[in-house]
Amino acid sequence: FLLSPANVLQGQVTNLLARIKETGKDEETKIIMAFQFYLKLMLFFTLPIIMLVSMYIDKLIIFFLEGKYLDAMPLIFGLLGLLIIHLFMTTIYPVIRKLEKTEYFAFSLVFAALNIILNFLLIEQFQLLGIMIATIISQLMNLIFLYIMTKKNINLTIPFNSITKICLNLLFPALFAFYCRIFIDNITKLIIISGLSIFLYIMLCSLNKVFELSERTLINKAIGRKIWLF
Repeated sequence: FLLSPANVLQGQVTNLLARIKETGKDEETKIIMAFQFYLKLMLFFTLPIIMLVSMYIDKLIIFFLEGKYLDAMPLIFGLLGLLIIHLFMTTIYPVIRKLEKTEYFAFSLVFAALNIILNFLLIEQFQLLGIMIATIISQLMNLIFLYIMTKKNINLTIPFNSITKICLNLLFPALFAFYCRIFIDNITKLIIISGLSIFLYIMLCSLNKVFELSERTLINKAIGRKIWLF
């Protein structure tokens, strides 16, 4: 999680929100736009990686760990689910700080207590998987709580249209990666097919654009070249 794109960019987004000087509706609009842009950027990069890891987790274990931990696959899927939850939470954090409602973070202690209780209830029956289930439930409830409390202060909306486009753009690459599984018997083929899947995703995103024109202009300005076409 510490190396995820969401964490890498959190400081920059927090600084961006801090520089917003408008008040009233203008401030609210810019905060919402910054939140949506941040979330779209994170999902744009993270979901393809999650898709490929989910599709080829057994291959990765066989090639890199000699198949010793295949029984740990449910835990890895759980970690990927936690990554998505963590990504959404991380994009909300800068908004909460901008609104100066950091007292919301104190409620994480409540959800930590819930996590402990669920561990006691689930660990005997499900062992490590029970710990994972307990963590996912508590973190998901924490995310829902933060979103609801933030929405009471600002009309924070999730860009479902753009998220749908990302998922649609991932559909064909995911099918391609799935049907190519039978051809993957070494690391080289895994890398090639994964690369082709990402290439298909990039091509589809350039056609079915995820970002608004103003967002693409902002990214291209930061890059220094007009290469962001997505």
